Amino acid sequence: MSNIHLDAMRQRHHYPLLRAEKIDAFSQANTHSILFLAGDPARFPEANDVAMILPELISALDADIQAALIAPEHLRDVQQRYRCTICPSLVFLRAGAYLGVISHVQNWVDYLEQSQRLLANSPKPDPGDDTQPLTVQ
Repeated sequence: MSNIHLDAMRQRHHYPLLRAEKIDAFSQANTHSILFLAGDPARFPEANDVAMILPELISALDADIQAALIAPEHLRDVQQRYRCTICPSLVFLRAGAYLGVISHVQNWVDYLEQSQRLLANSPKPDPGDDTQPLTVQ
C-alpha cells in the first residue's frame, strides 16, 4: 500500500509501520500510543484526511503520544484484537493498555474532545479478548 498521503505522514513525522506482533512492544515503550488503522486509501479515502489530521491532533493534545501506522497485511489481526472494523480508525493505548477508538473523520472539536476523554479513561481489556468471531467490512 503505497499512498502519497500516508507515506508523507510517516516520513515527516517518523511514524513506524507496525506489524501486529510489534504493537505490544511499541505501545509499552510509550506513555500513550495511537495506532492508525488506515485500510486501503483507494477503498477508504477518508484515510488520507486522517493522515493529515493525526499529526495536528497529537500536537494539540497535551500528552506524550507516539503514533504508528498499521501495516496493511496486519490490519485484520489488529481489527480483531480491538474489535474495530471501520477504516480509518485511531486506537488509543496507554503503556500498552486499551483506552478506546475514534473511527471515521471527525470535526476538529470532536477529535479534541474524544481524544482528551480517551486519554483520561482508565485502561480496559482489549475488546477482542473474547471468543466472538469478527466480521470485517
